[in-house]
Amino acid sequence: MLVKTTNSSDTSSLSEIVEGVRKNQQWAQVALYDQFFQPAYYTAYRIVKNKMSAEDAVHEGFIKAFGKIKSLKNPETVEGWLKRIVLNEVLQRIRAEKHYSDPITDDNLAEEELEEEKKIPLQKLLESIEELPEGYRIICQLNLIEEMKHEEIAESLGITASTSRSQLARAKTKLKEIIHRKGIVK
Repeated sequence: MLVKTTNSSDTSSLSEIVEGVRKNQQWAQVALYDQFFQPAYYTAYRIVKNKMSAEDAVHEGFIKAFGKIKSLKNPETVEGWLKRIVLNEVLQRIRAEKHYSDPITDDNLAEEELEEEKKIPLQKLLESIEELPEGYRIICQLNLIEEMKHEEIAESLGITASTSRSQLARAKTKLKEIIHRKGIVK
């Protein structure tokens, strides 16, 4: 992948940009930020639903990424690596602001599969998820969109895996209601 950089009129490969960031070169930091700000921002915004909070999380995530860039083994995976750092930053902020309760302790809570989600265009599914209450929306986003496992969600939010499962089960029930109310799936 070739990227236009502010360093020169030439293009630089992703490997060259990552190597430049490792050497603390400002042109490389700007190039990496310019290329991956939008995908990282959309990841953060889908979770927090607040422009300023999403931007803050992305900026803080990039600062952390610049400090940890030496741990990145493959420059080609930098986008996913950055998104994960930003996602962790968002989740830390949520954990600091919210206190999730653990009303259900049954680890064997049956999760009803949302069959309709496989038939719904992604944009319609995302729009429907947006209508969920915040706690349900966050866990739904993390599990269905970001594909995090309940153990990861639990660790990230400071809750138990059973709370994550129960919140997702409840979110799916509400999501089905929303989908049917909107007439997306009958």
